[in-house]
Amino acid sequence: DYGILFIAVSCVALFAFEMLTRRRMHLLQYGMVGLSMSVFYLVLLSLAEHSAFGGAFVAASLVTVAMNSLYVGAALGSKNKGLIMAGLLASLYGVLFAILRMEDIALLTGSALVLVMMGVLMYVTRKLPQD
Repeated sequence: DYGILFIAVSCVALFAFEMLTRRRMHLLQYGMVGLSMSVFYLVLLSLAEHSAFGGAFVAASLVTVAMNSLYVGAALGSKNKGLIMAGLLASLYGVLFAILRMEDIALLTGSALVLVMMGVLMYVTRKLPQD
């Protein structure tokens, strides 16, 4: 399921922000971001019962992106970090929507995405301090 993947990517983005800004986020703040992203699927399902899937997906994505980017920006005390988070999440939801529409190659595309993200994560964390 791509849900876990997208929650993990968001947490990795938060971790990267921590490393770049040297400002720590609390574990509860990570949990709040993950929980709000989980609610995306509930909102999507609720809206899709009453409207077309594409419109429901866009609406649920916009709400989730806005909520998380505002939260991260406030938590890190940086409007720019909130905007970066908004761009990252909007891109991720765009990729998710595209993958869901590629029925024949969804698994291949999703696997390639995971591979790329793991490579980026390995690159970003290659020089973590050895405390």
